Amino acid sequence: MNSLHGQFLIASPHLTDENFYRSVIFMVSHDQDGAVGFVLNRPMVSPMEEIWAELEVDVESGKIIYLGGPVPGPILVLHGDRNLGESTVIDGVYLATRKDHVQSVLASPDTPHRILVGYSGWGPGQLEREMQGGGWLTYPADAASVFSDRDDLWEHVVHCVANRIMASKIAGVQRPDDPRYN
Repeated sequence: MNSLHGQFLIASPHLTDENFYRSVIFMVSHDQDGAVGFVLNRPMVSPMEEIWAELEVDVESGKIIYLGGPVPGPILVLHGDRNLGESTVIDGVYLATRKDHVQSVLASPDTPHRILVGYSGWGPGQLEREMQGGGWLTYPADAASVFSDRDDLWEHVVHCVANRIMASKIAGVQRPDDPRYN
């Protein structure tokens, strides 16, 4: 089994589960016992006052909280401050779930971060079966994309996957400078 830890899991157009339609999931764990990741492009639309009250922090208006997946879970933050990271996911991306760490990250305006509630999880072999059925694409994650404010994150990552596939197909092929001669 090839671990998807630190990868983007991108919902393919063939995936019919409405929980993951056009989702980009940042995978934080994947082994023989199952997989865990966080949807990065699903902003919450429900009232967030309870979440802010639970965190006991003053947050500027317009701050977005993302729904990490359909499985209920704690408030957590993916962030860029190594000193406040309880675990390293990839270089430049750390995970904080402890309330004091989350509060410190949110109090630092220069620390890139993404606030999440809930997670996406799969049991042993479940994700592999979904991938075999064509439900998911993968792409290496990077800190800039994890913290991106792009509204089109799914489209962006899908284009990255397509470019990677096409680059391998046309590597070494002689192409004329003028496309009319292709």
